[in-house]
Amino acid sequence: MNNDERMLNAAISNFKSENGIKKDKMAFDYFTISQILKNKDIDFDFDDIDNSLVDNGGDGGIDSLSVFINDKFINSVEELEELKGEFDSNTFLHIYIIQNKEQNSFKESVFEKLIPTFRDIFNFSLNDRELVKVYNVSLVEKIILLREAIESVLIRSNNVSLFIKYACKGNTNNVSPGVKHKQESLRTVIEEMISIPNISIEILGSNELRTLFVDRIENELILKYDSQISASSGEGESIGYIATVKLKNYFEFVSKDKRIRESILESNIRHYQGSVSVNRKMSETLLNDKDIEFWWLNNGISILVSEIIPLPNNKLKLKDPQVVNGLQTTFCIADYIRDNDPEEESRTVLIKIIKTTDSRNIDKVISSTNSQTEVRPADLRATDDLQRDIEQYFLSQGYYYDRRKNYYKNLNKERNKIFTIAKTAQYIETILFKRPHAARSNPTTLLKSDDSYKRIFNKDTNIEAYLKSCMVYKNIDSYIKEYDKDHDPLHKTYGASMKHFAFHIMFIAVGMTLCKSNFSADDLANIKTEDINIEILDQAIALLITTLNSLSDRKEFENAISLAKVKSLTDEILKELEVYLSTGKTLIKG
Repeated sequence: MNNDERMLNAAISNFKSENGIKKDKMAFDYFTISQILKNKDIDFDFDDIDNSLVDNGGDGGIDSLSVFINDKFINSVEELEELKGEFDSNTFLHIYIIQNKEQNSFKESVFEKLIPTFRDIFNFSLNDRELVKVYNVSLVEKIILLREAIESVLIRSNNVSLFIKYACKGNTNNVSPGVKHKQESLRTVIEEMISIPNISIEILGSNELRTLFVDRIENELILKYDSQISASSGEGESIGYIATVKLKNYFEFVSKDKRIRESILESNIRHYQGSVSVNRKMSETLLNDKDIEFWWLNNGISILVSEIIPLPNNKLKLKDPQVVNGLQTTFCIADYIRDNDPEEESRTVLIKIIKTTDSRNIDKVISSTNSQTEVRPADLRATDDLQRDIEQYFLSQGYYYDRRKNYYKNLNKERNKIFTIAKTAQYIETILFKRPHAARSNPTTLLKSDDSYKRIFNKDTNIEAYLKSCMVYKNIDSYIKEYDKDHDPLHKTYGASMKHFAFHIMFIAVGMTLCKSNFSADDLANIKTEDINIEILDQAIALLITTLNSLSDRKEFENAISLAKVKSLTDEILKELEVYLSTGKTLIKG
């Protein structure tokens, strides 16, 4: 073992301990995938890593397949369908396909296995029924998603990139000519099958992986201003600046490699709305009204930060910057600078920079600065009083409710104690509203729809139920991760994994623990998570298998993963659960 491998193993051990990961193979997978995506301004957490994994036998040499649109992880075709209406020439599609090997050298066999897989992936004449004869259903589901995403984005945008990563503990200086030849053969096959504007095939060894691990996530940026109009102090350590910034300097601040840094827009309540009337007028102003100062004609941009450090030469170092108002302006400026010579541009934009750590002030700034233009109530979810109350309750119990996306992650809090609004909504939808199929198939609608949001996040709901739902899911998740594919009871019969039915298992287990199928938020709040033990979970799996067996000849049962997304499975589970509760009969897990 060389020193690079020793240092990588130490980094993995540290990562494994920090994140409460038990299994070595799981730690290596999570480590490599999270490090590869760490500084890509991508919205990706451990649950998303779980959902990206397809290494379950019949994986075609692929461990992880992830689809990102505008840096948002897309988990299903249903989620993709919701976004299609927003696609335009600025839409970005990034596909990451990762193969991890805990070996200390690079093998030709990895690319030899990938080559026929990619021929099948990009042979659009092969449908899911034909693909499932060769590949596991998890991979087939991702292949169909990948194809749909490529077709949907390419008709409007050329911003499509395919990243293939082969990671192991070897030394990239010792990659054999044979491996390099196979690597290029894979590129040739892909280019012959489909025209994707950007294709990257990269080999990562122990030194590259260790370097990714020690690289800091960029959270401090420099903003060069043209003139400072004023600076004022608020209560405590709060301070605010108003300044004008040249358009080209603002573009440099908000972009990396000429792409907008999505991470600094995370608290923004609306995403770019494309070529709507206001944005068309703004773009026309940028293009045609060059004799008038831009900031005279524009409301400007508001940025929240945790620290402001004045530097010489009209520069400010901003820590944890978040653009909370002016996203439409930001994208219009970016489009304009990309398409025109920035050196000939002297106009400026007005920037408000506010440093405050008071969560109530942060919410007031977000709400107030976005009140001048039409904003749907759904866009202000995180500023609700109830969301703040839930966050405070989680904190009182030693957990973190990520009301402001990635806030606690950026504070380096334990990842296994952080829960997001979106995930919590899925758990409540599953348990209290008996809709695991909806939570599984299309989670984005739970927050977008006013009706579903108000149903899930209701001030009359026992606030303890929100944390308890997260703790119950942690139990289920830990149980599932104890099983490898060879021992997963759903793998042999259905080619699926228990992770595809995690919400269904959670619903069943809660019903069994409470000894009833109709339960309230108070029931959930009072449940003891330790009572959802291995015996209960074994019974929950057995009941799920019984239900799947009873549906195997149904028309909608194309494959087990598809069935997890339909209401008929939930209905049958309810029937089986009521029978189980009335008879008390012990089930045998398959």
